[in-house]
Amino acid sequence: MAWYTNRTTRTLIIVEDQLSAIRASDYVNSVALLGTNLNQERATEIREAGLRPAYLALDKDAWELSVRYAKQYRTYLGLQLLRLDKDIKDMTDEEAGDLLSNVRGVEA
Repeated sequence: MAWYTNRTTRTLIIVEDQLSAIRASDYVNSVALLGTNLNQERATEIREAGLRPAYLALDKDAWELSVRYAKQYRTYLGLQLLRLDKDIKDMTDEEAGDLLSNVRGVEA
């Protein structure tokens, strides 16, 4: 996993790739899974980071997997799902800003 921090927020977004994580880190803390695999070891590392709320935003083609992870780790991580129409790294500045500013605005 690759972590990117944003010291102005406690919100975390979990994405597939480093480019999306780097882009997201302008707005929130981010972590790139470097694929779509979220296992117990990775979930523990995410939980120990203590960042909340935590959003899972895998690419559009991995929506069903995202739902499965949200169910599997619902009590452990309290994941909230973000359904993406476009990968964050491919979004315009306006699209990324709208998505991630809204997520950041609902911090616990």
